[in-house]
Amino acid sequence: MWRLCLLAALLASACRRSPRNPPDQPMPSPASPMLPTDSDARVGRLYGNAAGDLRRPADYCVDGQHYRGAPARLQRVNVFGVTIDPALLGRTVMVHGEVMPSLWDALEATGPCPPETPEPMAQMRSDWVADEGGYRTTRAKLAALAYLRATRIAPVELHRMVGAGERSLTVRLFNPFAGALEGTLTLHYEGGPTKPMPRYDKRDVAIAPGGQLDVEAPRSIDEGGRRVWRLSTFELSARAGRVIIDATLPLD
Repeated sequence: MWRLCLLAALLASACRRSPRNPPDQPMPSPASPMLPTDSDARVGRLYGNAAGDLRRPADYCVDGQHYRGAPARLQRVNVFGVTIDPALLGRTVMVHGEVMPSLWDALEATGPCPPETPEPMAQMRSDWVADEGGYRTTRAKLAALAYLRATRIAPVELHRMVGAGERSLTVRLFNPFAGALEGTLTLHYEGGPTKPMPRYDKRDVAIAPGGQLDVEAPRSIDEGGRRVWRLSTFELSARAGRVIIDATLPLD
């Protein structure tokens, strides 16, 4: 009998040592490279500029002279210095480079302005027009605006829509950086009783490196009658170390 007990004990010990039955161990953390935050960079939506455009002009008419500007902008700030990959337009990106003080200094004179130029719409909101003032502008206004002299542009994921209910949407915010992300998420609504007007609902956000945060937002705000605002975008304004984040996050 004692021999049978000894054999059973030896078999049990072998099973515990078998590769098929390893001892309990903590699960390893998923490998995900964190983006460094110890150098200056800016994060936002990259948009293509267009000739004569009022919101994102690629050129300007100043005192009868025509000037060529930047091919793209990060949110509302023009970007020079690198060839823009068309695949990055409309995406959230991180731009490495230097902030320069005068947009005027980066423009290229090309000759007189064309005779036919676009005119702004009446009663346009300031957020519908470029900070430069649109296509027709002044040297003083351009000289007062900063621009980005980029050295590198790379895509980065800051959000994903993870819930779409009848009355609300849920956005998942990511922190892909090596430092804590802290700032404000603004829920941007459009609507109102007369001409379109924005409405904002601000939420404080703090996300650990590599972490995520879900935020639920009402699809609309209804105060009765024609006083209805509908969710338009999310706007993230935050910092992670020396990285400045100013990003429009769409609902798709």
